Parts: sequence; C-alpha cells; structure tokens
Amino acid sequence: MLSSYPLVTMWSVSTQMKYRYPASLAVTKNGEILVADTDNNRILAIIRSTGCIVDLDPSVDGGIKGPLGMCLDDSRGRLYVSEYSGQHRVLVFDHVQIKLCSNMTSVL
Repeated sequence: MLSSYPLVTMWSVSTQMKYRYPASLAVTKNGEILVADTDNNRILAIIRSTGCIVDLDPSVDGGIKGPLGMCLDDSRGRLYVSEYSGQHRVLVFDHVQIKLCSNMTSVL
C-alpha cells in the first residue's frame, strides 16, 4: 500500500514553472533529478545540493515537443529523450549542462 510509505521530499514549483504531466524521471550519477514535463515541452532539473529547479533548455531544432520518456547513459554522458508529440523522434544529448547563477554545471 503506497500510503504506508513516508514522503521524503516534495519538490513544488512556482506558478511559472508548474508541472503539466510530469511523465518521466531520471537520476544522474551526481544525484540530480531530471523531469520530463510533457505538456510544457521541457525537461526540468532538480539540483540536489540546493533544491533549485531549473529548465534544462537544450538546444534542439524545433525545440522539444512533448518529452515522454528519458534514459541516462552515465558511461557516455548521454541523455536520451523520446517525444510523444511534435516531430515524433528520439533525441540524444551529449554532456548535458545546466546554467546556474552564470556558471555552467555538468549534469551528466
């Protein structure tokens, strides 16, 4: 029974960053959590050390449209993302980075 498990942490987001169908999660070797926010057409990263939630915003032709599934390959530093809507493709990102306070931090 799921209700018998304690909630360890809940990440809530501001109105601007509100989840709309968070379909998939992936955890990096550094402990960051990536969220495929399908209906907002984006991937969010939850930074373990600060609890901050940031938009990964990878550069993709036509943008990300309906990211539904994700898989990490830590040995190669790759993130695979499948799209449900839009161009119906699987995207591969090498060495994904996020921008934190004007510093670039590697997620993978």
